[in-house]
Amino acid sequence: MKLFSIVDNVKIGKKLILGFGVIVLITLSLGVLAYFNAVEGEEALSDVGQNRLPAAESMMQMAVAAKEIIAAERTLMDLSLDRVYREQQFNDLVAALDRFEMARTEYDLLDKSQEAQQVWDELNEAWRELDAVNKTSFEQRRQLDQMDLGNPMDLARNLEQIRGAHYQLAAEATSSILTGQSFEALGYDECTYAEWQKEFTTQNPQVMSIIREMSIPHRRFHEAVNEVSLLVQNGRSDEAYEAYISLMQPAMEEVFGHLDDLLYEVQVALDLDNELNHHAMEVVLPLQLRFEMLLSRMTDLNNTEALSHVQSFNQRANYMRSTIMTAMLIGVGLAFLLAFLITRSLKNPIVTSSEILARINGGDVSFSFPEGLDKRGDEIGDLIRTMKTMSDNLSMQVRDILEVSSYLGSSSEEIAASISQVTSGAQETATSVMETTTTVKEVNQTSEATSTKAGEVAENARYGLQTAGTAQKSIEELNNGMQLINEQMTWISDTIMKLSEQSQTIGEITATVDDIAEQTNLLAVNASIEATKAGEHGKGFTVVAQEIKSLAEQSKQATKQVRAILGDIQKVTGAAVMATEKGAKAVEAGLGNVAATSDSIHALYKSFSDSAQSAAQIAAASKEQSAGVDQVNQAMESIREASEQNVASMKELETAALQLRDLGKKLKHLMEHYKT
Repeated sequence: MKLFSIVDNVKIGKKLILGFGVIVLITLSLGVLAYFNAVEGEEALSDVGQNRLPAAESMMQMAVAAKEIIAAERTLMDLSLDRVYREQQFNDLVAALDRFEMARTEYDLLDKSQEAQQVWDELNEAWRELDAVNKTSFEQRRQLDQMDLGNPMDLARNLEQIRGAHYQLAAEATSSILTGQSFEALGYDECTYAEWQKEFTTQNPQVMSIIREMSIPHRRFHEAVNEVSLLVQNGRSDEAYEAYISLMQPAMEEVFGHLDDLLYEVQVALDLDNELNHHAMEVVLPLQLRFEMLLSRMTDLNNTEALSHVQSFNQRANYMRSTIMTAMLIGVGLAFLLAFLITRSLKNPIVTSSEILARINGGDVSFSFPEGLDKRGDEIGDLIRTMKTMSDNLSMQVRDILEVSSYLGSSSEEIAASISQVTSGAQETATSVMETTTTVKEVNQTSEATSTKAGEVAENARYGLQTAGTAQKSIEELNNGMQLINEQMTWISDTIMKLSEQSQTIGEITATVDDIAEQTNLLAVNASIEATKAGEHGKGFTVVAQEIKSLAEQSKQATKQVRAILGDIQKVTGAAVMATEKGAKAVEAGLGNVAATSDSIHALYKSFSDSAQSAAQIAAASKEQSAGVDQVNQAMESIREASEQNVASMKELETAALQLRDLGKKLKHLMEHYKT
């Protein structure tokens, strides 16, 4: 496929950087998404903590305080309550007003929407109007309570009863005077006024002054009534009438005058109470209803906005959750795809390279490389191309060495045969020399034959010398080729070692990614704890933190898989290194054998040189023999000695040729180990 071809042409370092870069990018993307989600959650929580909750709390405090204010005002309208309870109501009213003002001030500082601000302005205006009338009513209630008359209506009723009782007592006294019938006269401490005075308490200085001033005439009134009663009982009606006119009536008028003064004070309180009740019903109540309506509207609007804000945050959280899940799935898919592509791109070529090196190590260089591997653009392609070049060079050099060894063997056999012939000729020459004394003609013929054979020996010696020189050059070329193979094997070993080092670097990067996943997991745990502390509002963030924690665990699993793959790669790389080392050792052994062969051929070359010199001497001797037949007898001894030396030299040369033949066979056998 085209995708596989593209991946095969990318360098290993770039593949690994790309793979881990994608993993890091995925992790970073998820971290960024989680961060922005956390920021939005923090902003939402901040808005809830700084605006929504304080707003709801302030509205609740204002609502509670408003109810307490209205309840206290309505309670204070009941004048039948005792002084202590009413004072407590006044204190509660003041405290409620303070709480309301505090809550109102706090809410006024909070951020509000345009609609909420408009309703808030209306509510503030309604409160200012209500507060103004409440302050007036409050002062008037204070004024009414400061009169300290309790319930003015009950007090007026009691005073009217006292007035009626005293009028009745005066009427009974008058009737008794006219009819002469006695009546029951109560003492001043037994009448209704005395009983009322015992129960009635006040701090009103005016009322207290009236009561004090009334006590003297009231006493005189009852004393006059008692005197009238006694006089009537004694039948002294005229005196009773005079006591009535002089004592009882002035005291009665003075008592009734004080009662009128008391009733006036009570009427003032009643008028003030009626005015307050009318003001409460006609002025305060509409303002209270409008204020309560606006407060309820403000509360509902605040709750609606809070609910809308929560719903908006939930929608953003759901969107962010979906985005994170989508990014996670895409990231996992990309990670698996890259892992598959990188593994496929590295594993199969490395296994193939290991098999090729194993076959080379086994002496098989006749195989063909898999198609396409040498066309890759990465380090694997470079390695395959280098191995292919090395294999071709090694195969060519093995074939050359086989040819040289075969040629060396055949040449050695020919040299041995020639030397054998020369040896036979020398032996025959020695025999002829012994028979030369019988006939000069035979000596002359023998000399000519010897000269001819000596020329052949010299020619064969020169040919053997040339062959030995060619063999020596071939061995030098073989030595250079083996040196090149050794250098290439060293380069292959270095390349595989670099691949191993890159695998270790990948392992370190994988460890770093694993550490990042651990930190992300820790951050997710901390975020979950903070979200738990936030309570109900942190549930959404808790889910996000758990998702982040799950992503961190998956990142750890991915790094473990990559680490396992790297372990396999490092194992294969180690095997390749071992195979390369074995090949290097084999090449070094070949270099040693070539060096030994080179030494042997050099010795053979030296022997051939000696043989050539000997052959030249033989030729010179033969010529001298032909030129001086007259000196044959004198030269026969020299010829015999030279013939013996020649025979000995030929035997040595024959032995050297046989050794050279055996060395060629051994070299051929060694090269036959390689299959070309």
